[in-house]
Amino acid sequence: MSKHSILSRRLANVLGLGALFAALATVATAQVAVTGITYKPVVDSPDTTITNFTPGTDFTFSNSVSMIDTVSTSAGDYSFGPAKAATKVYLRRPDSLANYATTVALQANGANSTFSSTLTSVNTLLQSNNAYAGLINPFYNGTGSNVERIDVYFGGSYVVQAGDAMVFFDLNLQAGDTFRIAAFTGWADSAPTAYANTGLLVQSTNFGPTLQTPDGLTNQAYYGATYNTSDALTTAYSVGSIGNRSLTCVLVRFSDLGLNPGDIIKGISLMAGDVNPATAGDLVNYTNTSVYSSSTSSAWGSVDFANFNTVIASPVPEPSTYGMLLTAGSLGFFAWRRRRSARVAAKA
Repeated sequence: MSKHSILSRRLANVLGLGALFAALATVATAQVAVTGITYKPVVDSPDTTITNFTPGTDFTFSNSVSMIDTVSTSAGDYSFGPAKAATKVYLRRPDSLANYATTVALQANGANSTFSSTLTSVNTLLQSNNAYAGLINPFYNGTGSNVERIDVYFGGSYVVQAGDAMVFFDLNLQAGDTFRIAAFTGWADSAPTAYANTGLLVQSTNFGPTLQTPDGLTNQAYYGATYNTSDALTTAYSVGSIGNRSLTCVLVRFSDLGLNPGDIIKGISLMAGDVNPATAGDLVNYTNTSVYSSSTSSAWGSVDFANFNTVIASPVPEPSTYGMLLTAGSLGFFAWRRRRSARVAAKA
């Protein structure tokens, strides 16, 4: 065989393997509806009954924890790992919106009882990733939580990996369940100082169909516990049924946020759908009412972060992917052995 033919064949092999690995690394840039879900086994602890949880009413927490194992999308399955979890969550409100009421959704487990574990603060609730609880209308101004921005800090720096994503669960999906998400690249004094870009607007139409709750239901009863002007969740001033609600989910990949593998970020921020930044720098100051409206209505701020997940999701390789990688590795190994044998024979 001529040297030209040998070189051509080797080049074809290299290009073929390169195309294979490029195909495996390709990530489509679109928000993805979540169509299926699996849960890890429920972890139960002894019940806790809080006397006078609201004036004159005792309330029982079953202290059950149900965490997400995988979600399914048209782009494949995604799983979650503790190594990619946020270290801190911050709720940002300007002084002008200091009067607020925080309402937490608690999956019902009978009269004046919830499956959820006991609560300490909104921040820890959002980090708990417990499917039995969530936060109602955080961005709604007026009678809502009056949150202008939620900052999810990954701790130090996070290097974006191909396919990495965040998932967001919503209770009782409706037209106003929109929000903006943006990655921040600068961090000082416990707050973002720079953003990668203006972020992405997630519409209610991007969410998938109704999913099953940890109990296998598609329509689950919930209590709403409301706390007055405090993110500390100890004694509520009211608790009552908020009816049956369904669970839906959307997956947003970091590539959707204009990020590439190898980019370094500090975390992500969530805000109401009516936030209108002209530049990435506009997102830094959440007290700027020309960007962050102080009168966000339910038309833009009614998203409910049920089991708000602050753990980064990673794609689960398909079995065929493992097969392709094994085949590619085997072909490479045998090609190497053949070349080595040829060289040894030539020297003999």
